[in-house]
Amino acid sequence: MSKRWSLGAGSVVALCAGLALGQSEDKLSRIAAVARPRADEVKWQKVPWIGDLAEGQRVARAERRPLFIWATAGTLDRC
Repeated sequence: MSKRWSLGAGSVVALCAGLALGQSEDKLSRIAAVARPRADEVKWQKVPWIGDLAEGQRVARAERRPLFIWATAGTLDRC
């Protein structure tokens, strides 16, 4: 959810900056369409991630599957 919010906020900032620099909304819309991630680039959003470590451990034990831990320091791009 925070990733989706940050992409949305970035788009708003880019749109406002582009308008301030005199870019037309049409041109900015075309740029945004190119910069927007494709469906095959956001498959990770369809994975049923578990945000709680204890819950993840419980599910992994119950399903007899390994546990994948992704630790971050604030945002997904900084691990």
